Amino acid sequence: MSNRVNFFFTGLQILSLNDIIKYGTLTLSVFAIFIDTVLQRNTHRLVWEKIALIRLSARKVYVERFTRHYLWKFYGYLAFSAFLEAQVLYLAWDDPSDLAYWLVIMILHAFLRLRHLFHMFFIDTLKIHLQKLHHDLVDAGEYMADLVEQPQDTAVFRAMYAQSVDRLLSLKSVYGQLWELSDCINLNFGWSQICNFTGNFVQLSCDLYWLYMSMKWFEATEYKVIVITLLPSTSIIVLLLSSAESCLGVPVLLLAAYNMECFSKVIVLYQILALQWFSPKRHRTFDCESLFFITLNFCIISGLFCWIYQHQSLVIFSDNALGYVVDFFKFLLMVFTYYSLFLESGYQRGVLYKVWDELERLHNIFPSTKWALLPQTHLRTVALFVVYMSWWELTYAYWVTKSARSSNFTILFWLLFLLLHLRQLQILLYTNVLGFCLKAINSELAWTIELSKGASRYGGRRSDGQICGYLRKLMEGFARVERLLELLNQAFGYSLVIIKLINHIYILTDTYWIVHGFMSGKVFDSVYLECCLSSKFICLMINLHSNERILSEFHRTRVLLHCVHLRWQLRCDRGWQMVQHFLLKLESTQPFTMTALSMYRLDYGTLMQASQ
Repeated sequence: MSNRVNFFFTGLQILSLNDIIKYGTLTLSVFAIFIDTVLQRNTHRLVWEKIALIRLSARKVYVERFTRHYLWKFYGYLAFSAFLEAQVLYLAWDDPSDLAYWLVIMILHAFLRLRHLFHMFFIDTLKIHLQKLHHDLVDAGEYMADLVEQPQDTAVFRAMYAQSVDRLLSLKSVYGQLWELSDCINLNFGWSQICNFTGNFVQLSCDLYWLYMSMKWFEATEYKVIVITLLPSTSIIVLLLSSAESCLGVPVLLLAAYNMECFSKVIVLYQILALQWFSPKRHRTFDCESLFFITLNFCIISGLFCWIYQHQSLVIFSDNALGYVVDFFKFLLMVFTYYSLFLESGYQRGVLYKVWDELERLHNIFPSTKWALLPQTHLRTVALFVVYMSWWELTYAYWVTKSARSSNFTILFWLLFLLLHLRQLQILLYTNVLGFCLKAINSELAWTIELSKGASRYGGRRSDGQICGYLRKLMEGFARVERLLELLNQAFGYSLVIIKLINHIYILTDTYWIVHGFMSGKVFDSVYLECCLSSKFICLMINLHSNERILSEFHRTRVLLHCVHLRWQLRCDRGWQMVQHFLLKLESTQPFTMTALSMYRLDYGTLMQASQ
């Protein structure tokens, strides 16, 4: 401590105390980690024994993925951190006191950050084994789905049943080993990481105070050094927490066993756009990730609205009163629509969570690899629509129109309407899933009809029980689909009303500009504007087509129920009662389609047709 005058800052007493607290906390953290490492050496050895025990079951592709992913993070962070530390040393090179201080702090930081990277290695190891377990569970589920279709009194069924039991017992053993590995990792790194995080937060607090003082009293070089020193510690904390969060998400996937994973990209897309306020992967109705995207989108769109309002002459048509009223009304309507949909997304987030819960149950009732095709098809539809819409809008803004104001209006409202159309495409995702579930019911029902035809001639009690089991499963599935439709109408009812309203209003107001262009002699501009309007028609018709498919599958279900063989129904009283009950259920069902707050049905019917 006698040389601290040559080491710590002494210009102000508060800053000297700030440096002493930072240095002391980092030093104590290093010693605490050393002590904890010695005390937990047996636990650390046990961790490696657990990894050696389960690594034999890991597939090569998972090992390669883990190695590639972790090495990218490890070497990438080391290069990033080394570059920033070199910048700090370069800026402090002319001052021996600062140079000595930053060299000592850099050594302490290097030790603490390597401890974080070491902890992250074990977290990623656990994560990759959990992903492998999840993949094996999916395979086992598909294998057992084939098992259900086999006749029970056959050698094939008995062999498949025994193999299924062996696979499940093996997976249960692996899960137990992973649980023990997780417990050992927590014991090994628990206290040392508490000290490590404490040192990080004290360092960040002290550096932020230095940043405040530097910006207020010192030169620009001083606070540049502080800003650079904040980045490595912040980055390693974000990396570690990201690994831990992704590892926590994998066990939830084990519960859903494949359903949520195949929809993960679609979920992330609508989370980023703040159209979905929760993450089904984490089984929480709200999380920090969603909050970040919600805040980001709200700030960006609100800032855009404020800019348009404050610079109306650059965006809104003002050459005559009627044109100004038309464009300004469109702007106000867009503001109202965005904030209405924003509030609806927040208010209905719990309902949307229930939607995904119903989807999980439907996936368990009708397991199929075709579920994975739904998000792929949806993302392809979204991409094609965005490209189509962007082509017409951007070419109109930069090539057709000659006015800068018209270009600004087109670009800004292209962005705003793109967000609105993505809301329509989000609804399309759920209606397509609903139609897929009805199609799965009809496929199972068609198979049940074939069984009833065979049972009417050669069947007995066993075949009757099998057919009744299929009918019970189909009735349960239909009840879930009906519940899903009710939740979707509740979650998106207001969206359907406001989207249909704003689409028709914009089509009418743009028609004014088309007529205005024809009357002004700008025929090509007017025709091109009609092509720009086509995206609104296409998006609306895509949604209508999806709902028409739902109605078609619903009517097909009713027709197929009448095709269950009558001779079998007359012979099996239980089957007769189940078929009649199913038919009564269909007859009593409300219009099986999306309705906008029960105002109209979303189909090819008359415009704004009232629901019966």
